[in-house]
Amino acid sequence: MMNNNDITVLTFNLSWACNTKCSYCYRSLGHDQSSNEILKREDLIAQATIAHKYGVKEYRISGGEPLCVGEILFDYADIIYSITGSKPILMTSGYLIDDTWMNMAENKFSAIAISIDNPFENNQSTKLLELIKANTCNSVPLTFGLT
Repeated sequence: MMNNNDITVLTFNLSWACNTKCSYCYRSLGHDQSSNEILKREDLIAQATIAHKYGVKEYRISGGEPLCVGEILFDYADIIYSITGSKPILMTSGYLIDDTWMNMAENKFSAIAISIDNPFENNQSTKLLELIKANTCNSVPLTFGLT
């Protein structure tokens, strides 16, 4: 039985690597962004197993910028789902999303929350909203996120 003190959400930070320098991100302020280290597969499995055992209901993938890890992102989403029975929520700047990426993301996430308050070129937020509007569906559930 869960109570108000139980942890119900777990965020996996796959890597601190990031191709953006968002002004609101504490990691971009004085931290080395050059690290290419990625959360080890065995650590992901162990953490997801423990979290599921203790009743965590929602799993998120974040970072840094989780899209920087490449195709391993989709493998890790599958691992989380296979252990927990829940598709993770992806939290991203959306910077690396293109048609190829969306095809690979099909049926991997319960939501893909794209930050629309990012530091990209002037019209990037509008472009991201248009991307969400034009492409979201049940198999690729794009949505906007605010940080």
